[in-house]
Amino acid sequence: SKDQILEAYLNEIYLGQNHNTAIHGFGLGSRFYFGKPLAELNPEQYALLIGIVKGPGFYDPRRFPERAQQRRDLVLRLMFEQHLLDKASYERALASPIRVIERGQYLNANFPAYMDAVRRELRQLSLDSRLLNSGIKVFTYLDPLAQTQAERTVGQLVTDMNKELEAAMVVVDYQQAAVQALVGGKTAGYAGFNRALDARRPIGSLIKPPIYLEALAQRGRYTLGTLLDDNPISLRNNNQDWQPQNFDKKFRGPVPLVRALADSLNVPTVRLGLQLGMPKVQESLRRLGLERRVNLFPSALLGAVDLSPYEVTQLYQTIANNGLHQPLATVQALTDQQGTVLYQRQSPLTQRYPAEDVYLLQYAMIESTLTGTAQSLARTWPRPTFAGKTGTSSDYRDSWFAGFDQETLVTVWLGRDDNKSTGLTGGTGALRLFTDFFRQKGSQNLIRYMPEQVEWQRFSTKSGLPVPEYCPNSWLLPAHKNTVLGLADCD
Repeated sequence: SKDQILEAYLNEIYLGQNHNTAIHGFGLGSRFYFGKPLAELNPEQYALLIGIVKGPGFYDPRRFPERAQQRRDLVLRLMFEQHLLDKASYERALASPIRVIERGQYLNANFPAYMDAVRRELRQLSLDSRLLNSGIKVFTYLDPLAQTQAERTVGQLVTDMNKELEAAMVVVDYQQAAVQALVGGKTAGYAGFNRALDARRPIGSLIKPPIYLEALAQRGRYTLGTLLDDNPISLRNNNQDWQPQNFDKKFRGPVPLVRALADSLNVPTVRLGLQLGMPKVQESLRRLGLERRVNLFPSALLGAVDLSPYEVTQLYQTIANNGLHQPLATVQALTDQQGTVLYQRQSPLTQRYPAEDVYLLQYAMIESTLTGTAQSLARTWPRPTFAGKTGTSSDYRDSWFAGFDQETLVTVWLGRDDNKSTGLTGGTGALRLFTDFFRQKGSQNLIRYMPEQVEWQRFSTKSGLPVPEYCPNSWLLPAHKNTVLGLADCD
């Protein structure tokens, strides 16, 4: 049709030159000249783009601004005569001077943190430098709508919370391990320190899902109903006595494993981690996708391990994707100017944990968003929509949240560059940004089908053991099949 022909023309028309790279299409032209999407242009900017079509070199607004303005004004007059502009809009546009961004700002004007990640990934591909300098085309997983919303959420909410506060956010399509958006600080357009990639901070309770996953993977030893001991404990850590406390400074006695994670209880988690052994916790982080070795002491069981938001997102990608790990990526493909493919991403998927183990962990993480430390989400989304985990480092220095719906995983970090207290927990800080992002973007209800190797089992609330269906003081929880050798008597 004529519309399709016109659309193809608008997407392919030559509009200028950025060194060795040709600028084709109005969408790219809008960013090249004005540093923003086509939909955000005003009438005089549209007119300038249209005017440039006749001769991008001759009417180059950077080299020949007077010539470009004359051409733009001609287009504006035609728009007015064709009733595309009223008189007031025409006169206002006509009075506007030519304004375009500097050539060096192209591609850096928007999304500098994301582009930083792209450049680093390109360096890791070890391509011939002659190729990189010859004007290759880079195809990324960037989602402009998600990126714009992430920047808007961070920019608006963080400043309102505390002017000293900084932030980072990573948004991922976790089934493809594709990075759709990345924010490195509250001033999103500033190409400075990229906190999403480089700020390694204590992750607090975000360490707990890897610990609990490793426990649930030990079939026959731990279930969601297993009772963990929430009583005072004293340990030697770095030649000092360490007495971990729960957030509310209370002790609850025996606590079901599912509630210990959903309510982010510290003391039961420390006991569980010590029962598993620190090497197992280290192994869990490696299996989930941490590529560098970190030294773990008992305090690491409460998150005294420094990771970047990007590294945290990699761990949670494997959790969100039912145990299937894939390295995160921003770059999808590279071609030369003729369209020949130079690189096509082909990252292998590896099953790091069985899907049935991860299903049990996700059950507890969903519970966290309904009745646990992230239950504020349930006030906005009453139906199960997310699985996630809050995190707070000691003295409230870091506020974290990592969570996912059916399609998208988002990690949020809040903290101060001087490492002083923020006064925020994961629930009162980072979770607010997570909520705002999905409220604006929209969410897909999280649906998880029970694997064949999992079944509903009744557990005693007093002993934590599996019991017959008719027992009082019991509740139904998902559990591995064929791991229950026998049922205990009713309490």
